[in-house]
Amino acid sequence: MIGGFGRRTGLVWGLLAVVALGGCSHTYEKREVNYKDVAIDRAPGEVPDSQLIDVRIKSFKPAPISEDKDKSVGISKEVRKVEAYYAAVQLRRTMQETGYWGAVRVVPSDYTGGELLVAGSVLESDGEILRLDVTVTDATGTQWFDREYSGIVDSAAYDTAKKKGEDPFAFVYTKISNDIAQYRAKLQPAEVKNIREVAKLRFAADFAPDAFKGYVKEKPKKSDDGFFGGIFSGSNGASGDGAGGQGTGHYEVARLPAKGDPMMERVERVRVREDLVVDALDQEYESLARQVSDSYTQWRSSRLNEMNALRKVEEQRDTQVGQSVALAFVGILAGVAVGSSCRSCAGTGGAIAGAAAAIGLQNAIQASNQANADEKMHKAALEEIGQSLSSDVKPVVVQVEGQAVELRGSAEQKFSQWRSIMKRLYKQEVGPIKDLPGAAGPSDSAPDKTGGTDEKTAGTPKS
Repeated sequence: MIGGFGRRTGLVWGLLAVVALGGCSHTYEKREVNYKDVAIDRAPGEVPDSQLIDVRIKSFKPAPISEDKDKSVGISKEVRKVEAYYAAVQLRRTMQETGYWGAVRVVPSDYTGGELLVAGSVLESDGEILRLDVTVTDATGTQWFDREYSGIVDSAAYDTAKKKGEDPFAFVYTKISNDIAQYRAKLQPAEVKNIREVAKLRFAADFAPDAFKGYVKEKPKKSDDGFFGGIFSGSNGASGDGAGGQGTGHYEVARLPAKGDPMMERVERVRVREDLVVDALDQEYESLARQVSDSYTQWRSSRLNEMNALRKVEEQRDTQVGQSVALAFVGILAGVAVGSSCRSCAGTGGAIAGAAAAIGLQNAIQASNQANADEKMHKAALEEIGQSLSSDVKPVVVQVEGQAVELRGSAEQKFSQWRSIMKRLYKQEVGPIKDLPGAAGPSDSAPDKTGGTDEKTAGTPKS
């Protein structure tokens, strides 16, 4: 009889151990909130036009979707793309307020001839946390820095941000902007002039290589350039060395074109035209960011609320499981005590222990089942929110020489269509299209696999 009792209690303990271990599993770990106001570092005075550096912020690389099905519910590739360019727009808005920079534009590619390139990746984003990796590189190939930034907010941060009319993660973008501004403030006027000169000559060399070959000299980066080299050297995250790609080497001016050089004047006119197109593209990013702002903020806020609800459910489950295990433990001890004090009552002791364990196990299972039901409800809500956000990303209608043209697809696909339109304008100005930057690139072929089109079919005129 006692042997049977021992086997029964062993089985009970095994079952309770399984339930107890299951109760310790949490979908979302707790995080320490670091939300706080950060003052923007502004230029102490008006910066002369000759010292203003134009900035290109490459649309951020989207965050990966977690392989954990629990954590990936409600997140899609569309949502990730939206928040990637939304983050770039938020940083651009912040940098524009500092007074340190010339034109600050968001672009989907680093080819466009910028003087300073900011490239970033969204490492993690779920409404509660935002982690970004940001690399800043100037036209000479000098990497200013490559750093990771993170912010963790709570529901109160969303309420505060709404009252201020700003993004709940504004403090993260301010930190990034301040770091870039602090590096800029250390540059001497001659260094700024050199960055701008190299950017102009690299654009000219890419646009008209036969005419400007040898004006810029490229050197491999040194592994150690002293104190600042040790901090700021390394991979810049650029995807190539096009007209504005920062490449992988260090660039120096080898010689300057003669004053009044007609070819350079021609290239400058094309560069101005390109800036106008990039301005228009930047405005499309701004427009898209404004369109999705309310939906995206609601999605993040709701996701945070659902995460907190899941945490609460899991905490309650853990509490109930703990109580059930304690109840079963007391029952088993009582059964053992009865069985030990009365040999003829051994069966009674086993019954008491079994009944207590059964009650505890039943309570634990009920708590677990309720938690699972609540989790399904919350996750379904997350899916609905994510789908509603994706549906808000719509085609954009722009004006091109007085005609309305509809740009379709992702931001990159819209950009490809813009490039085709820009080529037609360039062709009118500078002649054969084969001389244009990137003419043989994948984004300019017809048709391309990403949804871009050739210059004959780019965009759809709206009647």
